[in-house]
Amino acid sequence: MGSAYLKQGDVVIASWATGVEVLISTKTMLSSYAKNLRNRFEEGYGDAKNLRGRHPLSALGFLFVAGNDISDAELGFAVDMLRKLRSEPDVYDCACLLLIEGAPTSKAPVDGPDSGDEVTLPSTGRVAVVHDRTPKDLSAGEFFQRIVEKALAHMPVDVYTEVRERRAEASQ
Repeated sequence: MGSAYLKQGDVVIASWATGVEVLISTKTMLSSYAKNLRNRFEEGYGDAKNLRGRHPLSALGFLFVAGNDISDAELGFAVDMLRKLRSEPDVYDCACLLLIEGAPTSKAPVDGPDSGDEVTLPSTGRVAVVHDRTPKDLSAGEFFQRIVEKALAHMPVDVYTEVRERRAEASQ
């Protein structure tokens, strides 16, 4: 989906009439923050430039998932980088930080049945989103509000009339 290199969209909303309307790139990091955190944001920045070049009118978002065990210093860096990733006009329109607890920090081995075979995956237990360390401007609610606003702003007013009406009613 990119202009300089191929990039698979993580979340895409598109139609034949309009093309790509919403594109969300996701990155997850559940361990090794000190070692790899900067690399995640370099990847995100490169993805944004690549995707924006190919889809200049799409609403482009970046969603970053990290474990709640991230240190305050590393969290501060992540917050700063997420804000920077949306500050330039040719990068992301919005960014989101989800801190989670309960996710396994290592992946299970990938040997076993061939792709397409039915398998039962082991339960990972309950995963919960932790809200108290996420700044409001990087919250999921703000993220989805901004990405919908951006997508609607690029569409003619006679497209998605029901969505526009519902949003107007909700704001009264």
